[in-house]
Amino acid sequence: MNTEIVKQLQLNYWDHCRYLQLKYGLPPRDYYCNELCISKSKNITRTAEGLVIHHNAEGLNNGGNLGEPHLAKLYPFEFQKKENLSYCNLIEHLLLHLKINARSCSSFVFPFELNYFFNSHGFFWIGNFINTLFKEQGSAIKWQDNCFRAIYSLFDDYISILKGVLCFLDNNYTGEKRIQIAEGKQLFFDVIDQNIIDFRQSFKERRYTDEKNIKSHYKQIPFIINRIIPDKDTIEILLDGRIIEKSLSELQSEFDYNIKKKCYTDVMCSLGDGSIWSDLVDIVSKPYSLQEENIAVWIKENSD
Repeated sequence: MNTEIVKQLQLNYWDHCRYLQLKYGLPPRDYYCNELCISKSKNITRTAEGLVIHHNAEGLNNGGNLGEPHLAKLYPFEFQKKENLSYCNLIEHLLLHLKINARSCSSFVFPFELNYFFNSHGFFWIGNFINTLFKEQGSAIKWQDNCFRAIYSLFDDYISILKGVLCFLDNNYTGEKRIQIAEGKQLFFDVIDQNIIDFRQSFKERRYTDEKNIKSHYKQIPFIINRIIPDKDTIEILLDGRIIEKSLSELQSEFDYNIKKKCYTDVMCSLGDGSIWSDLVDIVSKPYSLQEENIAVWIKENSD
């Protein structure tokens, strides 16, 4: 594996940011021109070299996409200062966001918690972008093609990182991997997806003042399995005093770790158009190597 990637995997998040600042230097100016966070500073991009800008403060618990003007305004302008920015290539950018995710979700008890791990802090977006570039072998958009050229020789290392992520999940999942659904059993049904939707809608309406509020909306709702109806492949659940009919297969997938992980293996191998890069799925689904097991350990050790 590329020694440079190994070196960066073995750094904790903040040391990683500092390492990249030393490696590529600081931007000449702050990200935004002023505290209004409307106009980005000129001549700070280095996409001609295949580098993008990462906001180091996204590693804070309340950090989000600080390059987004509407979100940037909600946080101190200090987060936009040049000394708090790091240049990185796309794989280095993915590693930074992987460490952010691993720190915020370093253990798992319920399969649906995989939703938060994959769908937060930019991890999915960056990985999806990289997959598309590798599948298409570049882009007609010049800056995107430059970013691809900077990482095109690192495909095998990228695959090892994806498999290391899956190994990290396996190593840190502490709940049952297969939950048998039986009448009278109590389970917890998640509403994470709906709350993310609610948050995004309310954010557009500017009702929230801090992105960390989204985390307070994550909750689990207990329900009792009332009756299984095999002929219809449905199940009746008792939720808040009401009987609700759900698809048995859908409910099973919510509580089966292996199904969830398979779903997100496909997500990790998806393209921007929503299709699945089947060759990549086959590669990523193979047994872990010693290198990938090491990556899983490094993710855990350096998520603090």
